[in-house]
Amino acid sequence: MASAPQSQFRLFPSLPYELRLKIYDILLNEPRPVTITCEKGILLPSTRRYIKSYTSSTPIPPLLHLCHESRIEALAHYKPHFHTQHSPSYIYINFSTDTLKLADGLLSYLGVEERDGIRRMEVEVQDSAYFGHYNLEFIVKMKGLKELEVIAPGEDLDTWQPEGHFLRNLVRDFKETRRDHPDWCCPRVRIIHAGSGKEFGIVNGGVWTEADEETG
Repeated sequence: MASAPQSQFRLFPSLPYELRLKIYDILLNEPRPVTITCEKGILLPSTRRYIKSYTSSTPIPPLLHLCHESRIEALAHYKPHFHTQHSPSYIYINFSTDTLKLADGLLSYLGVEERDGIRRMEVEVQDSAYFGHYNLEFIVKMKGLKELEVIAPGEDLDTWQPEGHFLRNLVRDFKETRRDHPDWCCPRVRIIHAGSGKEFGIVNGGVWTEADEETG
């Protein structure tokens, strides 16, 4: 009678140390999507909003609590980020491999450490018509950002504008921002239609060049 497959590899601690390190390294370099949300509060009497604490539904990297050895290796990759002065909580992030997923309303609240550290980001847009006006100034300040995916509604149900109108405006806003900030190394931007999940447009990354001027 065949034995049932094992759900655990109990001989892992007996493997040579160098082999264990290689396995850790493979696991620690796996890309992760990390969802970031927050709890906001209001400062009275000004009614100005602030971030009480950041939260994430993404599980903590398992190697951080597997054993002492794996935790040491994991802490060389993952660092605690998204602190606030109002809460002791934090979220472990590896900016080299993780893709941060957040709503556009969080962009203006990012601390300098997170703003400059994020390399890949997925932003859920609430209002396509005003995204560029309220948020592009913060994206320009994100020094480490290399790849950006913008997931946005393609139409405004309260207007007569056709589907995709505001997505075209988003592409235009990014291109105009590149032109207006010629020293900005723009990330590669993908505009995604929130309803269909289809790619609507791409904005090439890099600084503005004469070739961009010729093609518009």
